[in-house]
Amino acid sequence: MFTDKTGNCYSYATALSYIGRALGYDTRIVTGKIRGVYGDFVPHSYAEIFIDGKWYIFDASQNIAYPKLNWFMITSGEYHRKYEKEVTYTLTVSDGEVKWK
Repeated sequence: MFTDKTGNCYSYATALSYIGRALGYDTRIVTGKIRGVYGDFVPHSYAEIFIDGKWYIFDASQNIAYPKLNWFMITSGEYHRKYEKEVTYTLTVSDGEVKWK
C-alpha cells in the first residue's frame, strides 16, 4: 500500500492500526457496513485507537472520499454516516509477531 499507493478501507484501517500500535497505543480494527451513497449498506472498515481512556475512530478512506469532514479522532457519536459494526479485531505484537484477535 505504501509502495504502490493503492488500497481500500481495510488496508488503510490496518495501516493506521499498525502505526498507532508502533507508537505505543492500543489499537483495533472495526469491520461492518456503512450506509453508501445510494442508501444501501456496503462493507467498510476503520481503525480505532485508545487515547486517554477512550476509543477514537480514525477513518482514512472516508477522509479521502469526503475531505471536508473530519474523520480522525472522533467518537462513534460523531461519526458522519450510519454504521453497523460486525467484528472488532485487536492488534497485538508479541516477540515481533503481529496477531489479530
